[in-house]
Amino acid sequence: MTYQRIAPLPALTHLVESIWVQESPAATAVRAPTCVLPTGTVELLFHYGDPLVHVEAGSEWQMPRA
Repeated sequence: MTYQRIAPLPALTHLVESIWVQESPAATAVRAPTCVLPTGTVELLFHYGDPLVHVEAGSEWQMPRA
């Protein structure tokens, strides 16, 4: 899995702190969970791959595309 943190275009710096890109070339059905630490900032997520499954407290459900 690769992870990048990219600076926004200069015209967006007053609105956007950074752009994060996380990619995984593996078409694995089960991947290790990704932990996200709370930062206190608003985050917008765009998912372009296969549907993700959220796993929490022994339950799992398919996450929406948007």
